[in-house]
Amino acid sequence: MSNKECCDCDDLGIMYTINCEGTLSDDAECCPRMDYPGKDALEDAYNQGRNKGYCDGVEAGREDGYCKGYEQGAREACENTKQKALDCVRNINCR
Repeated sequence: MSNKECCDCDDLGIMYTINCEGTLSDDAECCPRMDYPGKDALEDAYNQGRNKGYCDGVEAGREDGYCKGYEQGAREACENTKQKALDCVRNINCR
């Protein structure tokens, strides 16, 4: 094979050589096939990953929402307490 040629395999596992003109060589041969998991195995793996990702997302969102809600509630409670204290001080009559 000269420097102007390269070997590659297509999606069907067929090896071919391309010359400078981009045409297929006459010595095309098969590449070794790889064993891929069946459709069912791929679908099961996809579903497991999707379900785990969904559950992880819900759990993280719940925790994040709880923390934000707690912080907001604590902040509002502090503001309410502060306002009540100020109102109480304003109502003191010093004569």
